[in-house]
Amino acid sequence: MSTIAASPPTSSLDSRVEPGSFDRDLQTALLKILKRSGYTELSSVHVEVHEGYVRLSGKLPSFYLKQVAQSLLQRVDGVDLLRSDIVVG
Repeated sequence: MSTIAASPPTSSLDSRVEPGSFDRDLQTALLKILKRSGYTELSSVHVEVHEGYVRLSGKLPSFYLKQVAQSLLQRVDGVDLLRSDIVVG
């Protein structure tokens, strides 16, 4: 298990935003980043988001790809904390 603290988000949520919509939008954005990475294996990573807390899970064939997934997502605005439960093997 790896936990990586990201830099604080640069934007604040508007109080009129539908509850959960920010989480869904962030999850969609993170999944797109993984799919567009050029590493087809990263599209199999599961992404869960809850109030800026992001959890990655699934299985990847190498530690390198696990690190790539974490690195791509940890600096995205809105990601306050990233936990990786990705299994290598």
